[in-house]
Amino acid sequence: MDRCTAFVSFVFALCLAGCTSLSCDPSLVGTYSADNSETLIFMSDGRVFHAQTVNGKEERFFLGYYASSSNKPRSLGFVGPDTSSFVGTSFHVSEDFSSVTASWDNFRKPKDAWQVTFRKSAKTN
Repeated sequence: MDRCTAFVSFVFALCLAGCTSLSCDPSLVGTYSADNSETLIFMSDGRVFHAQTVNGKEERFFLGYYASSSNKPRSLGFVGPDTSSFVGTSFHVSEDFSSVTASWDNFRKPKDAWQVTFRKSAKTN
């Protein structure tokens, strides 16, 4: 393993261990719904879940941990785990936190890319 990969892995491990905690803006936390019965759930610790109703039953998937940088506070990028098929996916949050645009991407399958806009719902988790 090269030094850069080792360093990035070490920093990520420290974040997960609690030395530094991942977090997102409290205004972002909550459930966002799209027109096609899909929802995104943003947790305060940076976890993001995707839920969709299939055959009358809600299926919920962990997408990964997401965080913003100080120079792009409204853009959330993928932090981990690297085994997720959503490594290339990012989110852009509106100024008033009323909507999130998901830029779905999969680095393993670059042709599988699309965008969906989600609106904040009254339902909270």
